[in-house]
Amino acid sequence: MLVHPNLGFFHAAADTVGMPLPDAWGIGDSPYADNSGAIALGLRTVRVSKGQP
Repeated sequence: MLVHPNLGFFHAAADTVGMPLPDAWGIGDSPYADNSGAIALGLRTVRVSKGQP
C-alpha cells in the first residue's frame, strides 16, 4: 500500500514511463499529500486547484 507522500511512488512512476526522475514533474491538488513528496525529491511541482484557495 502506498501512503502519501511515498517517495517510492515517484520512482516507480518515472520508471514505468521511462523518464529520468529529474525530468519529471509532480502534479496534484494537495500541497501535503501530493506535492511534498515531489518537492522532497527536488522535482518541480504544479498544484491543480479544484476551486479551493
